Amino acid sequence: MEKAYSFKKKNSTNEIHIFEGKFTIDACNANSESICKKMKLNEGNWLNESTCLNEQQAREKLLK
Repeated sequence: MEKAYSFKKKNSTNEIHIFEGKFTIDACNANSESICKKMKLNEGNWLNESTCLNEQQAREKLLK
């Protein structure tokens, strides 16, 4: 199954963190911690147009 990637901004540091998850029928889910383990799912805000991306879309988003 293809992995889903979503980006969140940590309010206290303005850092962008990547969450990995899986696609669901309606959208996707995310693991409870960011890939780097420095941010929890309940922290920060999701970035607009940066959720439920496939690997290629996530790579392209990082380059911008």
